[in-house]
Amino acid sequence: MGKGQRIKAERRSKREAQIRKRATEAAQILMECPVAGKFFPTGIYADPVSFNGGTFNNVNAPCPHCGAKHSGSDAELVLAN
Repeated sequence: MGKGQRIKAERRSKREAQIRKRATEAAQILMECPVAGKFFPTGIYADPVSFNGGTFNNVNAPCPHCGAKHSGSDAELVLAN
């Protein structure tokens, strides 16, 4: 393997490691306020694999935008970047 090929292989390996790391890092689950139309944190964290494969029912969280307590399930929740 030549020097150029080794450098490309090392870069590819680093990129793949970064992608794997991001896929397993926990991120905050967000809910959208139906009044303000803005997203807010629920206080729950999940990694992308668990979030996409999990079922979240009746997640309740106080809304910092309108002051009400909102309830949501899979369809109303998103994973923060």
